[in-house]
Amino acid sequence: MRIKKKRIFYCPDQTYDESIIGRISPMSPNYLMNYYGYNDRHLYWVNRVVYSGHMFPDYKPLIGGMVLARAAKPVDFIKPANYSYPPFLSKKAVDNLSILNVGTHKIYPARIYVKKRPLLYFLIALIPFGQYDYIIWDKCRFKKVEQDNDSTDRVYFKNLHTEVPLFKSIDDYYIFGALHTIRAERIAVNEHFPIDLDCFCFNYSNQIYVSEKFVEVVKVNGLSGLEFKRKVQIVQYG
Repeated sequence: MRIKKKRIFYCPDQTYDESIIGRISPMSPNYLMNYYGYNDRHLYWVNRVVYSGHMFPDYKPLIGGMVLARAAKPVDFIKPANYSYPPFLSKKAVDNLSILNVGTHKIYPARIYVKKRPLLYFLIALIPFGQYDYIIWDKCRFKKVEQDNDSTDRVYFKNLHTEVPLFKSIDDYYIFGALHTIRAERIAVNEHFPIDLDCFCFNYSNQIYVSEKFVEVVKVNGLSGLEFKRKVQIVQYG
C-alpha cells in the first residue's frame, strides 16, 4: 500500500481575543439550562440525528433561543455552549465559504439574540465520514495532551512527550482515550476518501477539519471568531 496524496488540514478553535469577542466567550451561560430539551428547535437534536443516523432530520428545524451574554460581541463564528458542536455562522461567513468544497451538508437558519435583538445565523450540519469505511488506524499517529487552565479559567492543552501507543483499531483508540486526552497528528485514509474536500468530520469524533483554502478564505474576508493553530496531516493510501 503506497501513499497516494498528502494534505494539511486545520482544527479550528474559538478565539479568546477580547478585542474580537468581548470580555466573555461568545455564548450564553444559561443556554443549556433554559433550552436543553430535545425538541425541533434545538441544535443538539439536529446534531444527534445527523451523527447517529448519518441522515438529516425529515423536517425543517427551527433553531433558536440562544442569547449572547451582554459582554460578548456577535462574531462570524459563534461557538454554542457545548464546545464539541460546530459553530453558528453569520450570513457573511456562509456567503464567503460557499465557494469551498464541503461534504454532504445542509444549512439551517438559527436565531441568536444580542441585547434582546434577534440576529440571523446559520447552522451547517455535516454528515460525518465513517471510521470503518475510510480510516486506516494502524497508519495514524496521535499525541497525548493534558489540560491546563489559566487564571481566567480558559482551557488550554499542552503536548506531552509521553509516547502514545499505536492504535490498531477504533477500540484501541477508545480504550486509551478513556483515560487520556489525545489528539490526531496524522490521519491515514484509504483511496475511497474524498481528500479534496475543504471541510469534513469523522463520526468517531466531533472534531471538524478544514483545509488551507478554508483558512485563506476566512482570513482574506475578515471572518471573525476562529483561530487555526492546530494542524493535522491527512494521508491517503491507494
